[in-house]
Amino acid sequence: MFNLQRRRFSYVSPAYERLTGLPVDAVYDDREAYMQAVHPDDAHLLTLEALAAQGERGGVEFRFRRPDGAVGWLRSRWFPVVEDGVAVRVVGLAQDVTERRQAEEALEEERQELMLERERFVTLADNIDGVFWLRDAADGSVAYVSPAFETIWGISREMLYSSPYTWRAHIHPDDQATVLEKVGEESGGVRTVSEYRVIRPDGSERWVRDRAFPIVENGRVVRIAGIAEDVTERRRDEVALRESEEVHRTLSESLRRLGDRVEAVREDERARISREVHDELGQALTALKFDLHLLQERATDEASDRLAQMIETVEHTIEAVRRVCADLRPPMLDDLGLVAALDWQASTVERTTGIRCRLTAPDAGDVVVSAQIATEAFRIAQEALTNVARHADASNVDVVVALQGQNLELRIEDDGTGVDVADISSGLGILGMRERALRVNGSLDVGRSTDGGTAIVLRVPLDG
Repeated sequence: MFNLQRRRFSYVSPAYERLTGLPVDAVYDDREAYMQAVHPDDAHLLTLEALAAQGERGGVEFRFRRPDGAVGWLRSRWFPVVEDGVAVRVVGLAQDVTERRQAEEALEEERQELMLERERFVTLADNIDGVFWLRDAADGSVAYVSPAFETIWGISREMLYSSPYTWRAHIHPDDQATVLEKVGEESGGVRTVSEYRVIRPDGSERWVRDRAFPIVENGRVVRIAGIAEDVTERRRDEVALRESEEVHRTLSESLRRLGDRVEAVREDERARISREVHDELGQALTALKFDLHLLQERATDEASDRLAQMIETVEHTIEAVRRVCADLRPPMLDDLGLVAALDWQASTVERTTGIRCRLTAPDAGDVVVSAQIATEAFRIAQEALTNVARHADASNVDVVVALQGQNLELRIEDDGTGVDVADISSGLGILGMRERALRVNGSLDVGRSTDGGTAIVLRVPLDG
């Protein structure tokens, strides 16, 4: 806090010494002493004259020297305290954002890598013999189709982009019903393989083998990808077909890696948003609360009561911000590990739904797993507990974390009405959980619990 009238600092928190290694008393004695910790190239951003001249809220990020000599980043935000229309003090908050800066740089590198991966993918797709295609699951619009489409169908890709159902119009009438049935299955999250005849504009026929697989995000099919190949000469050209299959397998693996990268970036984005909400809104609310306390000390009794109500409202809002941040990504998942995060999730479910939710981890409490395993296991448990709350009509649910040899086992069992295993195993929620399990080389089983409800069991090798 800087007094504009006396041109001196009236308060600097002890965190200043921890961040810079410089004594707080020096700042009180010499108002320019704080500049010793500022990187020379950023000094012009933080002169007191520049800050005082603002007369309004402001903020800046700048480099500073740590006690060990390393260079870090601080984010400084300030706002004036106005009395009788005149700014008398400047209140500021400085936060160490070195890790965030480093994370942003790493995220940008990841983005560049994703762009490079996409270019490689498109190059690969453009040069395979079969047709790689990608369409939207909701409206059927074609997002991409490789050049081989023109060779097999005999029509241009531009026509397909403008009229997405053109490819169906060229299917042999006797095969139309089968193809439409497969399209319906794909929209429901089922991988399909079909063979049908295509009638080209010149009247010739070609046999096509079409493989489609759904791309699931957050338990919902958002896109359907596939590979269609001309198999007219299959019996006479088995060798060429085997070579093409190898290319297709490589392409499928490339798609999976791309999906894994997208999910990793999405998880990082959730964590970043959580941190930003906590840092931006949380810090602002804390500053507001501090300011209200200052006003309360000087207010009349009537105004003091009103300010007390405002402070209580701010405190409730701060708590709401913490809940939102935890819902985006619980901080204990990164700070304390998987078991602590599962315990928090179980307590949250019990508090919000009334369902008794118990976590036991007899021999897994001290086990350290990779960040990816912890994230995927937590998200699977979160989805399973959400399903229990919504559909199971259960009174009790047990979450068990245990070690089975070199595997980590996560079991979620409820005593609800239970669901037919054949139906639930094909649901989009289970498909999403299984995709997460596959990302860490794990497996997911769905069955009946001992109490007649549903049991979901994740097994993951600890060595990845």
